[in-house]
Amino acid sequence: MHARTLPPRSQDGRANSVASLTTAVLLLLACAGLMTACGGGGGGGPPANAPQNLSYDSSPVMYRTDAVIVPNMPAYTGGDPDTWISSPTLPAGLTLGVDGSITGMPTAPAAAQDYEITASNGSGDAVTMVNIEVMWAEEKSLAPKQGITDADIRHFLDRTHFGFSQSHYDQINTSGLSTYIDTMTTFADTTLLETDAKNTYLVDMNDPTGDFPSETDLARWWLYMIMLNDNPFQENLAFKLHDHFAAATTVLSGSNTHYYIDHVNLWRKQGAGNLRQLLIDMTRDSAMLVWLDGISNQDSAPNENFGREFFELFCLGVDIEYTQADIVAAARAFTGYRQRFDQVSGKSFITFDASRHDHEPKVVLGQTIPAQTPGDGETDDYERMVDIVLTTDEAGTGVNRVAQWILRALLEYFMYETPPQNVINELANDLRAGGWELKPVLMKMFRSEAFFSAKAKTGFVKGPLEHVTGFMRATNLVGSPNTIDTSLRLMGHRPTQPPTVDGWPGGTQWLSAQGMVDRANLLNYLTEQSQGGQNELGITALQLLPAPDAASAATVDSLATRLNVQLSAAERTECITYLDTERNSSGVVTPDPFDPVGDASEAENRVRGLLWILAQHPTYQTR
Repeated sequence: MHARTLPPRSQDGRANSVASLTTAVLLLLACAGLMTACGGGGGGGPPANAPQNLSYDSSPVMYRTDAVIVPNMPAYTGGDPDTWISSPTLPAGLTLGVDGSITGMPTAPAAAQDYEITASNGSGDAVTMVNIEVMWAEEKSLAPKQGITDADIRHFLDRTHFGFSQSHYDQINTSGLSTYIDTMTTFADTTLLETDAKNTYLVDMNDPTGDFPSETDLARWWLYMIMLNDNPFQENLAFKLHDHFAAATTVLSGSNTHYYIDHVNLWRKQGAGNLRQLLIDMTRDSAMLVWLDGISNQDSAPNENFGREFFELFCLGVDIEYTQADIVAAARAFTGYRQRFDQVSGKSFITFDASRHDHEPKVVLGQTIPAQTPGDGETDDYERMVDIVLTTDEAGTGVNRVAQWILRALLEYFMYETPPQNVINELANDLRAGGWELKPVLMKMFRSEAFFSAKAKTGFVKGPLEHVTGFMRATNLVGSPNTIDTSLRLMGHRPTQPPTVDGWPGGTQWLSAQGMVDRANLLNYLTEQSQGGQNELGITALQLLPAPDAASAATVDSLATRLNVQLSAAERTECITYLDTERNSSGVVTPDPFDPVGDASEAENRVRGLLWILAQHPTYQTR
């Protein structure tokens, strides 16, 4: 082995560097020994100071799911920490960084809680509390909306009342939204409006009892109430349920058309009531029994039509939980009703015939309906079927399937498309826990942050019924139900006549070229009635002005807001110009400032024309 020698001093001074390094190491070791002798740390040298006075930029702090938070940064004095710990662990999606920062994107709600943050190094630690609450993103939150704005009220009326009306707007501002929602979800047993509708459209000299209405009579009877009910939500909800549990008058004639009166009132009276009772009554509803062949469904010849739709369209959804065997068993359970005729009254009626009912046991969705003795409560099979389907839960979550299905339909009509599963599930759990009462769930929905969220305000395409009804309610330019009905029939949106058991189409399917022309023509009829004066209800368009002497700009802004139309700057200018000019029969346009006081008749015509123009705007086609 060769001895190692130091390089000569002349090699770039590296020998001097090695010597200096050796000296430095020896000095450090000496210092370490001195510190040990003086009671210092062991083999490594700790920082001179422990961290102190730890705090964070924000506490308490509330975050929303699905949004990256602004980093919450720590501040402290003393030495730098090398370890950061949170107890308990921060909410899902949030991270405590190596520098103590709290960052990330929350993924699930968490109740407000203190989180103990400890910053430490070898000399000690500092502790502070950060209070963190995580709420659902607004579109997923069923917490009550705080600070209801003017725009929120208008959105609420657009969705629940077909459109804005001044009287309902004023009621909400007077009573508060929660009180108003409580009132609007309470439906009266009978009203003067219902009596008027019956006397106007169902009763006449040839039919003094109103028991033999025609298809047209029935459509106009209900349309009259849709147009004039002081609680529009009752009719709006009923129309949605009518679409969900679709059945049309087209299968009725002569002696049994009176079935449809009770059918419509089932949705009108019980729409915000008990879902279990609503489903039971729906299975026995006379119009439904005719529509889906329930009156021909008997032990000797089971008919699957109603049993299939009971699962597929009404309660569960396509191929959810049930099988073909369940449909067959349901068909057997739904046997026994038949139609008879009363020679004295001339009316048909529905009755249960025990001899046509299947009394044998049936297995539906894994549950057994026991055999029965004829004459001993056979109609209870209808209740048993409803109770069985109401026990069907989603595997893994335990959330009720029927509640999910019904509430998804209501959310997609009143709130927004593709509702988040957490919203559906929370409302579904509330519905079951509340004994299937719909009113509390509806109230929670309409007060929620989700209902007023940006997503919920993106808008749905209005169907023809919603389009014209909203216009009439916003402007008070109410037309004849007969004329309105004729137009709705041509546009394919006549109340009482859904085209199929699936109900009506939706979305942009309503916006065909012919459909848009038909809408424009119908509103032209409403705005042209008695131009320059009052319509048949004594209403003038000038009553809509923000002030009797309102100028053209203020009038445009007020009417656009009333109809919830969003005008561009250029469109607003064009509308103002329209009010401030005159057009003669030859089409010549001359300046003529808008003057509702000095020339009320001409101002009335211009306001009606402006309303028609605004109602053609793309933003008025949505609600």
